[in-house]
Amino acid sequence: MRDINDVILNSELIIIGTVDEILESKWTAPEISSGILQTDIVIDVDEVLFGEPSIGDQITLRINKGEDEYTISLDEWTPDFTVGEQSLLFLKRDDSGHRTNEDYYVLSAIEQAKYIPQGDGTAVCEFENKTVDLDELPGLIEDLYEQNPNIREEQAAERQRIKEENAELFGE
Repeated sequence: MRDINDVILNSELIIIGTVDEILESKWTAPEISSGILQTDIVIDVDEVLFGEPSIGDQITLRINKGEDEYTISLDEWTPDFTVGEQSLLFLKRDDSGHRTNEDYYVLSAIEQAKYIPQGDGTAVCEFENKTVDLDELPGLIEDLYEQNPNIREEQAAERQRIKEENAELFGE
């Protein structure tokens, strides 16, 4: 499993947010049998620790699990979400083969990308029982990015590459 430093460096957005809405699940490619059932989760941004959105904005998180009229798709490593639940989330733009030109994020480390604030200044990862100190986390993020000064440019270049590829694929 990754340590928190790797999770941070693989994230383009680190927020504390509250689940506002869980949208109806949909297939990535309903016309073929290899599609993935995905669910979009609308999250209100309560605090930004790293990245572009602002407090009060909403972002969409897409996870590879869900259900429709005929199928229930489970993934034991992808965390569940509940409306009203607050979480510390480590997110990135989708760089998978199923990405679309829609505006959404995915979990940057799947099972290690969701932590639940405990009300005592810490947050716990439900899969690994790892704890992070929420007061120390902004300093850790800043230190890691100072030690890895090109990571932001690399991420920006990757986002641009994906955007250009999507434009070519989808004609935008």
